[in-house]
Amino acid sequence: MSPQPDADRAAGRVVVADQAVVAAVAKQRYGCMQTGSIIRGHSPRIFFGGSFPTQQETFMFKLVLAVLIPFALIGTAQAADPAPIVRYSAKASFENARDDLVNAITGQGLVIDHNSHVANMLDRTGKDLGHTKRMYGNDQAQSFSFCSATVSRKTMEADPHNIAFCPYTITLYSLLSEPGTVYVAYRRPLRHDNTPASAASLKDVEKLLDTIAREALNLPAK
Repeated sequence: MSPQPDADRAAGRVVVADQAVVAAVAKQRYGCMQTGSIIRGHSPRIFFGGSFPTQQETFMFKLVLAVLIPFALIGTAQAADPAPIVRYSAKASFENARDDLVNAITGQGLVIDHNSHVANMLDRTGKDLGHTKRMYGNDQAQSFSFCSATVSRKTMEADPHNIAFCPYTITLYSLLSEPGTVYVAYRRPLRHDNTPASAASLKDVEKLLDTIAREALNLPAK
């Protein structure tokens, strides 16, 4: 058994500290942790090298842990979140991929509400803003907006605030730096304040978007 300070030994008390705290103090003092022993009849705690942290050291390490652990947990939760943007690519001409995307959308019984010519807008306004850098080919960045009466009703019945996700948008573009490659991308309908019913309905939205995006590039379905 590891020795105890005289006052505590005389009083019949066992001085203990949280294992993580003692380990940190031991490492600070000795550069390594030494094997300890468990005192029978007490909650399992470890003594390291016969030396005990002072009350002030124990308090300070607990304070540091209390401050740092929540940030570590937040970082872990954020790391587990799925990426907000889903992107696929394939070797194809932009024109053919555009036709395939339109067919994939209408093939689901959906109507395209709006076709936004993003590349043309950037080229046109860039001149007025004094920015001449071009990222996309001529008219080769377009987005398509649409809604689904069936899927949208289900998600809004689960939570009326899900209206913010409608209409749904899929973007098709080709980069000047990667000729011959086309990209299809969409935003995942993500919420961190979801109910189980709302989360399930939004999964259906994502499934619909993913099916269309994959079909547009002739990729196998999941």
